[in-house]
Amino acid sequence: MQQLSFGTSKATLGAKLDIAVPIPPPLLHKLTDLPRSTLYPSVHMLVSGIYRLICVVSAQQNINIEDSEGLDIRVLLVSAATTSQGEGATPADSEKGDPVGAIVKLSCLARSQRSYHSILTTESEECERLLREYLINQDSRVKVQRVKGGENYSDGNGPDLSLEDDATTEAQKHLSVAVGGTWDHLHIGHKLLLAMVAFLVEKDSSKPAKLTVGITGDELLKNKKNRELLQPWSERRDAVLEFLKAIMDFRCPGDAHIKIDEIRAPGLNGHITRCTMWDDLVFDLVEISDPFGPTITDENITALVLSAETRSGGKAVNEKREAQDWSPLQIFEVDVLEAAEEKEAEDGTSELERSFESKISSTSIRMSLAEKAKTRMNA
Repeated sequence: MQQLSFGTSKATLGAKLDIAVPIPPPLLHKLTDLPRSTLYPSVHMLVSGIYRLICVVSAQQNINIEDSEGLDIRVLLVSAATTSQGEGATPADSEKGDPVGAIVKLSCLARSQRSYHSILTTESEECERLLREYLINQDSRVKVQRVKGGENYSDGNGPDLSLEDDATTEAQKHLSVAVGGTWDHLHIGHKLLLAMVAFLVEKDSSKPAKLTVGITGDELLKNKKNRELLQPWSERRDAVLEFLKAIMDFRCPGDAHIKIDEIRAPGLNGHITRCTMWDDLVFDLVEISDPFGPTITDENITALVLSAETRSGGKAVNEKREAQDWSPLQIFEVDVLEAAEEKEAEDGTSELERSFESKISSTSIRMSLAEKAKTRMNA
């Protein structure tokens, strides 16, 4: 982020930064044998740690990542060839891979529709190997910038992402997963939630996987602070869809386009924007008008992802489902991102904590936008 020279007021409007994170080999091997629900804690530790680091660095460096004038950062989970495959590999050596999903082969990412202006990589043997695998599988020339720093965990000395000893062997494979929220001015906390839903949902040959996102309707938000700066439902829906496509859609040029249907059925949760990616993955973006959303109108949903601070909402959902004689949802939590401890100010909060909070709070972002508008008006 610092190497890109994005500063307080110098961030390129609409600039995007994709951070490709290779899944550690031990974890990647387990993904072939175990349901993803079993591996959720380890992947959550990895992804939340990266998004938290992004927040800390942006807070320390005063980098705008919280609104449309700032840097849009997305973490991509990738699987790469083994060390033996990476040395001297050719495009033919890498299998095509799945172009739609939360974990993409590095070779498939290289052959996708994405046109990167430049690639940044750290100076290490492992990163050089990954860079070679990427470059040998893509046609266009791209600027490569190497930066010092980073740690090499290829020797197995990295963070402990192993499964807990008491991990259940009866974990469920989830083909339909839900998450809900307002999703106003999509920020890093939102991105973490959506990333974990994207990881958790799995495909099956019998029917497509479905990812359901409940998006609070405009009517329920009339009393929100700085209401005039709240994005309308359609803009919030579009932001969610754009992010999900960014972390899950890696189709090659010429592949089939995404099919989008607008559904307006009578009754609760009847307004749905349905996005079908090929034939095996569906996004349902649902306008919700109550605290429960589609979790009590779609019996096929089997899992719910929520933030730790809304844990009680998951309990309430399952009580409603039980009253309807439906199976309870398996609940998966996402930790609330917090800044690292540092010297506190007189009010008990640190400067880093205040800056950190401003990047993961929709209310703080709206307040910041209001201040920007006021400043420009007075200029």
